[in-house]
Amino acid sequence: MRCEEVTDYLRTLCGVSIPGDDLGYLHGDGSADCTGVACLWMATTAALDRCCREKLNLVVVHEALLQGFQASRWYPDPPADAKAVNRTKIERLDRGRLNVFRVHSAWDNAPDGHGVPDACAAALGWTQLHAASEFCRVWRIEPTRLGWLAEQVGQAMARDLGHGPIRTRPRLFGDPRRMIERVGLAIGGFGGNQLHMPYHLAEMGAETIITGDLVEEFAIVAAELGLGVIGTLHSWTEEFAVAGQARLLREHFAGLRVMHWRTGVESFAPGPIADDAANA
Repeated sequence: MRCEEVTDYLRTLCGVSIPGDDLGYLHGDGSADCTGVACLWMATTAALDRCCREKLNLVVVHEALLQGFQASRWYPDPPADAKAVNRTKIERLDRGRLNVFRVHSAWDNAPDGHGVPDACAAALGWTQLHAASEFCRVWRIEPTRLGWLAEQVGQAMARDLGHGPIRTRPRLFGDPRRMIERVGLAIGGFGGNQLHMPYHLAEMGAETIITGDLVEEFAIVAAELGLGVIGTLHSWTEEFAVAGQARLLREHFAGLRVMHWRTGVESFAPGPIADDAANA
């Protein structure tokens, strides 16, 4: 089968993407025969090296493939094609004849529980939806102290990332003794690049927010609105949906080799980083 047959199927599972999002084939065109699929949160250089070794020539990626140009008055930013990491990635892509297909916001918003906020909530065992918007959710949980909720999230991170609880402990902002019943999810980078998000989730009824990337301004605004914040990792909130994507492809394409492994910042830390259980 050709790579484009796999990506055509993925398109049937996707939700509505954000206008202007850089989606589709970022490298290659999908016309090559598919030798295997890697479903990755980010196509790091190490991940592309592994794709070449494993002969997986279709890379379905969530985050941007290359680091783009950022116009800044604080420092001179080189063009995208002059950045060292980008040049190294392109060399790997060309050497492995890899096809890279990006889904990003279209997978964030995937229906039927496949999207990022729903997959993250399912991994935490939350089933009672309180409110929903296109990319955000507020879930109702059993009344829990904020500090214990942060501890539960930390335990989940330690389990999922394969590291001890100290390294993966989330950041907590708010009174740990406060009782919480409604939790909002600000997936991925929403805690760093969407500074109105605390208002949005508060309007949806959230009493605290679990987020991935977190900037201090977000936590301050949340505190002023009376919300607690539990800061995790951008990748951790989204990897559940990427792993689910790989499972869906395995189920649909019998015999096709489909792999998923974690590629967030924790994958650079010393210690065991386990592949998705299905690949063990």
